[in-house]
Amino acid sequence: MLANARATALPSDGHPASIKSGLPLRSAEGSPSWSATDPVVYHGGVITQRYRRTWSHVSATLDYVEAEHSMKVEIDSSSARISVVLEVVGGKFVVDAAGSSGPESDLERFNEGPVSILPKSFRAGGTSERVRFLRHLLVQVDESRLQDVYDEVTGSSGKLIPKLMFLDQRLMDLSKLIAHECQSSLSDDSLFGDTLASAMMIALARSHRQKPRSLARGGMAPFQLQKVQRHMLDNIAETAALSELAEIVTMSVAHFCRAFKISTGKAPHQWLIEARIETAKSLLLRKEMSLAHVALTLGFCDQAHFTRTFSKIVGTTPLAWIRDKALAAHGVDAPYDYEFSG
Repeated sequence: MLANARATALPSDGHPASIKSGLPLRSAEGSPSWSATDPVVYHGGVITQRYRRTWSHVSATLDYVEAEHSMKVEIDSSSARISVVLEVVGGKFVVDAAGSSGPESDLERFNEGPVSILPKSFRAGGTSERVRFLRHLLVQVDESRLQDVYDEVTGSSGKLIPKLMFLDQRLMDLSKLIAHECQSSLSDDSLFGDTLASAMMIALARSHRQKPRSLARGGMAPFQLQKVQRHMLDNIAETAALSELAEIVTMSVAHFCRAFKISTGKAPHQWLIEARIETAKSLLLRKEMSLAHVALTLGFCDQAHFTRTFSKIVGTTPLAWIRDKALAAHGVDAPYDYEFSG
């Protein structure tokens, strides 16, 4: 059962303690020449599924990872890479520079999104606290080819510099398609993969050309937003009055609501509901509570209300979601149990 899966520290040789391979790494004409034996290693985590595909100038590794407590991640630096956190349950996964990775002035750090651009030889890694499940995509690209694309797109020469944890919707959409293609049973359909690889390079060049603003005009300062969000998470089963939240950052209610939405893209109530659902995912993976108990713990009226809200946000019911996670972790032929304790 998924509930009984426990994170296992990686042995001293750096290889995962448990790996279930997906589709094998496939090569195509014009593919990069690097070795992708261990493009990313998770210390303190277990890779339950790994899928790899290679197309023209691009190699992709999709990992499903389970962890119990903290986890440290090493990301290979032999090629230019794009790290994309597709899904995380139970906490936050942070990508940052590891060791001596070049001048700090060459680093752009945003801490606002799931995408990180990592040039060749730039040492980077990830850390997490309380993350129980991670779906992570690492796309390795031929840097010389990427440089050619960058020159064509921007009309000028420029080096690739690291950008950590930013949001780019085009890159996210392409990453989801690449992840789906990694798992596709149509393993001989290389044309679509090559097209995705080319689109990824163009999107990467465009994203690299424009710097996202770290603070939207009219939004909240990062420390203000963190203070409010921490209060909401610490009292996640309660719906705090807007006046109470506004008082935390010394704003009027109208100013607070406007600034919060500019900073997060969501109204305070919607942000809280989505935070409850993310917390619910972590509780569901533990399988220590009944659905009714999860619902009441997180401030929902009852199990039916929780199920409706979960389905609206996630796109599937809580039981179907935990079943999909069990199948992803243990394979379609593995036994699983959907019974929750009372």
